[in-house]
Amino acid sequence: MNILKLDTIRGRMRLYFMLVVCIPSVISALFFYFFHREQIIENEKIQIADDLYKNRNTVRGYIDVCFEDVNFLIRILKSHCSEISRASEEFSEYIATHPDISAAVFLGPDGTSVIDTMGKTGIYAGDRQYFAEAREGRTAITTGIKGRVSGKPICIFSSPVFDAKGNFDGVVFITILVG
Repeated sequence: MNILKLDTIRGRMRLYFMLVVCIPSVISALFFYFFHREQIIENEKIQIADDLYKNRNTVRGYIDVCFEDVNFLIRILKSHCSEISRASEEFSEYIATHPDISAAVFLGPDGTSVIDTMGKTGIYAGDRQYFAEAREGRTAITTGIKGRVSGKPICIFSSPVFDAKGNFDGVVFITILVG
């Protein structure tokens, strides 16, 4: 049984009408798939590259601000070197005004915490990578670790502290909770 009934004029007209409607649609779809698809993909790649460039600048700016904050805390520490309790109060005031930062810490030259805004001093962190970097005189960004006090994933921005003679005097760092 012939579905289109091509043996009648009406059946042939149906066939020709379907061909007239379907062939341009199929050709347009194939043209779009083979030619415009590449152009759309290329435009999306360019857009993603632009977004990544903008985000890179934003992240670099945020990192710079974090290290400026660490340097600010080092200046506080140096101005109150004989009064650790006063420096500790100013670290706490700093944390109160910066809700995105979870802790500000000063580790002495032996690696134990002298000032910790989370409230627990005397914790040994001399085995951490950022402490080793600071002993070499370098700043560091450390990610992918859990805080020993909070137990949560953190990102650490650290910088070494030197005394007036240029000797290593410890590390100041700020922590930011990841997530």
